[in-house]
Amino acid sequence: MVNSVLAETQQELEIDERSPLETLIAPSISQTPDPESEQETESEEDSQPQESPEALEEDPESEEETESEETPAPPTQEAPSPQNTPGQVPEAPGETPVPQIPTPETPVPQVPVPETPTTPAPELPTPESPETPPSGTPEESAEESRVLVAEVEVSGADRELTDLVYNTIRTRPGRTATRSQLQEDINAIYATGFFANVRVTPEDTPLGVRVIFAVAPNPILQRVQIRTVPDTEKPRVLPDKVVEETFKEQYGKILNLRDLQEGIRQLNEWYSQNGYDLAQVVESPQVAEDGTVTLIIAEGVIENIDVRYFDEEDEPTDGKTRPFIVTREMELKPGDVFNRNTAQRDLQRVFGLGIFEDARLSFSPGQDPRRVVVNVDIVEGNTGSLAAGAGFSSNSGFFGTASYQEQNLGGNNQTLGAELQIGSREQLFDLSFTDPWIGGDPYRTSYTLNIFRRQSISLVFDGDDTRLTTDNGDDSPRVVRTGGGITFARPLAKNPYTRPDWRLSAGFSYQRVQLKNADGEIAPRSSEDDGFQDL
Repeated sequence: MVNSVLAETQQELEIDERSPLETLIAPSISQTPDPESEQETESEEDSQPQESPEALEEDPESEEETESEETPAPPTQEAPSPQNTPGQVPEAPGETPVPQIPTPETPVPQVPVPETPTTPAPELPTPESPETPPSGTPEESAEESRVLVAEVEVSGADRELTDLVYNTIRTRPGRTATRSQLQEDINAIYATGFFANVRVTPEDTPLGVRVIFAVAPNPILQRVQIRTVPDTEKPRVLPDKVVEETFKEQYGKILNLRDLQEGIRQLNEWYSQNGYDLAQVVESPQVAEDGTVTLIIAEGVIENIDVRYFDEEDEPTDGKTRPFIVTREMELKPGDVFNRNTAQRDLQRVFGLGIFEDARLSFSPGQDPRRVVVNVDIVEGNTGSLAAGAGFSSNSGFFGTASYQEQNLGGNNQTLGAELQIGSREQLFDLSFTDPWIGGDPYRTSYTLNIFRRQSISLVFDGDDTRLTTDNGDDSPRVVRTGGGITFARPLAKNPYTRPDWRLSAGFSYQRVQLKNADGEIAPRSSEDDGFQDL
C-alpha cells in the first residue's frame, strides 16, 4: 500500500511541477518535438508488465520471490514489502525491496502521457492550442492560469529604446502574468512604431519565469520614394518637393511607423486639397534594410470616359448626340489623373453647349482595378423649333412667315437655321449652317455658311437730296440684298479649353444690292435733264 501511495504522489508531483510554465508560457515559444524522447516514453509504457487475473490468486510469497529474481529494483530506490506497515522500514538495508503487486483493492493509477504536437506551437497561443490537462479543480481551470515573473529582460535594442520598452509593457518582476497580458505587451510595443518585430521568450528559473522581449528596431530612415500604380507614360501629379517637405524632419532618425503614417495622411490631404479626390496611398509601406521607404500610390488614373444617356425619369435611354461631341469638350482624357476642379469646368462646357438639360459625373471600376472609368451622364433637351405666322405691313403688304431651327443637327452639335417670308410683293429667305468645332481640329476652329435674300429700308434716301426720289414722293426706296458667304473663326490660345483673349476670323461673302419701290420696281428712276441713266 505504501508503495502504491508513493507512486501516485510522485506522478502527481511530476505533473504539477511542469504545468505552470508549459501550460501558460510554453505555447508562446516555438518548440520542436523530440522524436527520441517520445519513442522512449512509449517504449517504457509498453515494457511495463501486465498482470493477469490468475496471477492475483497465487501465493503472494512465491510471487514476490519470483519478481525479485527476474526484475531487481535499483539500489537507490527503496519500497516497503507487503508485510511492512506504513511506518516500518526493511529489516536489512542490503535487502532488495520487492515491488508491490497491485490488488483489486489498491489499483495503480495510470497517468496518460500527453502526446507531443507534431508541429511547433505558435508564438502567441490561441484558445485552440493544446494544453496540459489542469491538475486543479474545475473552477481553477476555467480561469486563465498565472505564473510568477522573476525577471524581465529586453534584448535587441539600444538603451533609449530599451527604456521605452520597459515603460511600455505591464509585465513586472515579482508579479504574476498571463498569456493575454504578454500579448497585450507585444501589441503595446508595436504601437510605439519603432519596432519591426517583437518576440517573447520565457525561461524557467528557480525563482520563477524569466520573460525576455526580443525586439528588432526599424532602420534609420534615409529617404521616401513614391511609386504610382498603374504605370503610365505621364508623370505623376505629386511633386517631389511636396514629398521632401513632408518627410524631411524624419530623415536620419529611427523610422517610426506612427510618424510615417502621419506623413502619409499629409500626402492624402495634399491630393484632396488639389482636387485629386481618387488619389490615395495604397498597400503597406515597403521598408528596405538601407532605410528606404517606398510608398505605393494610386492617383486615380482614368481608364476611359463613357457617355451615358438618361431620360427625364432618370432611366437609361438611347441618345442622338454622338459621344465624341461630349468628350471633346472635356479636358480630362483617358490616361490622365482625375481632378475634381478640371471635371467641374468640363461639365460647365458640356452644359454650355445648350443641347442638354442635365449633365453629371459618376464613376465605375475599370478592367484594371487600379484605374477608374468616368461616366458622363446626360439628359438631352429639345433642340429643334418650328414656327409659322402671317401678317400685314405697309411695306410688304400681306405676308406669311415660317422658320425652323435645329441646334443639334445629326447629333453633331451643328446648328441649322432657315427662315422664309412670302408676301404679295417679295419672297425673302435666310438659310444658315454653323459648325462650332470642326471635327478633328485641335484648336476649336468653327465656320458658318449662309445664303440670304433680305430687304430693308435705307436711310440714305430719307435725306434732302432731291435727285434721289421716287415717282411717289412719300415712298421710301427698299434695299434688297441677295448673296451668301462663309466665315471661319479660331481662338488665339494654345489650350482650347481656356477662355481666349483674342479670336481670329476670316471669310468670304458676296451680295447683290437692288433698290426697289413699294411696288417692287427698281428705283430710283432719274430724268434725262439731270444726266442720270436708269438704274
